[in-house]
Amino acid sequence: LPSVDWVGFGGSTGLPASRVESATELVRALRDRRGPGGPHLFVVPTPAKDDEVVAPYAPRSPGSE
Repeated sequence: LPSVDWVGFGGSTGLPASRVESATELVRALRDRRGPGGPHLFVVPTPAKDDEVVAPYAPRSPGSE
């Protein structure tokens, strides 16, 4: 559902939320929110179709390069 503002939705329900654009940002966000404090919504954009996922996120079969 690409048209949903998940960060805004989380905020509207009282759930803290943030958007991360990379694995590095996700690791940093997880570290920043570690420990007590309740739930947090992390919005991680992903491709609409599986065939749009590329390495390093999707393993490639041998000889497919």
